[in-house]
Amino acid sequence: MAEYVLDHHLDGERSRLALMSRLLDPMHRRYIEALGIGPGARTLEVGFGNGSVSSWLAELVGPTGQAVAVDIDLSLVDQNTAPANLDYLQADIVAGPVDPGTFDLVTARAVLHHVTDVDAAMRNLVASLAPGGAILLIEPDFLPVSIAEPAEVHRFWEGWLTWSREQGIDCSGTVPDGYAECCNPQVAKTIQERAWSSPIWYVPAAPKG
Repeated sequence: MAEYVLDHHLDGERSRLALMSRLLDPMHRRYIEALGIGPGARTLEVGFGNGSVSSWLAELVGPTGQAVAVDIDLSLVDQNTAPANLDYLQADIVAGPVDPGTFDLVTARAVLHHVTDVDAAMRNLVASLAPGGAILLIEPDFLPVSIAEPAEVHRFWEGWLTWSREQGIDCSGTVPDGYAECCNPQVAKTIQERAWSSPIWYVPAAPKG
C-alpha cells in the first residue's frame, strides 16, 4: 500500500492514538456488544493501531476464544505481554484476507480511507468472515463538520482537507482521524462525536449450516 502519512514513529503518534481510543473505543465496544460477540468467539481487528480494541476483544471472548489483530506496523504494541488468546499479525488487508472463513467478527475503524484499494480491502475483510459472522466497519462522515460553525472551525477543516489531499489521503465523504488534538479540546470532542456518531456498516455473512 502507499506510505501511511500518520506513521507510528512520528512524534506524538502514540498520544494521538491514545486520544482516539479514549474518544471512540466506548462507541466501538457498544456496537460489538450489540452484535452478540462473547466468550468463545474468534475476532479480527484490522488496523489495530495501539491495540486498545483488540485487547478488550481478547477479554471479551475469554480463554475459549481468540482475538487476532492485524496492522502494517506493530511497533506500538508489546507482543511479549499480550494475553495468550491475542495474536498480533503484520499484514496489509489490501493484499489478501486473513485466515479466510474463520472469524465470527471482523472489524476495522478509520482504516478504509487510508487504503489504496478500498474494493480489494472490502473483499478481503468479508472473505475473512466465518459463515454467520458479522463485519463492523466504522468510518468518519465528513458532512457534519464540512458545514461546521463557528468560522474558525470551518477554516480548520478546510486546511486539514487541503493537507490531506496533498498527502494522498482520500477524503471524499470522509475525514482522516488525525485532527482531534489540534483543536480546542471541547470543540474537538463535539466535532468528533458528530463526525463518528452514525457511520456503521453491519453485513451478515451467509448463515451457518
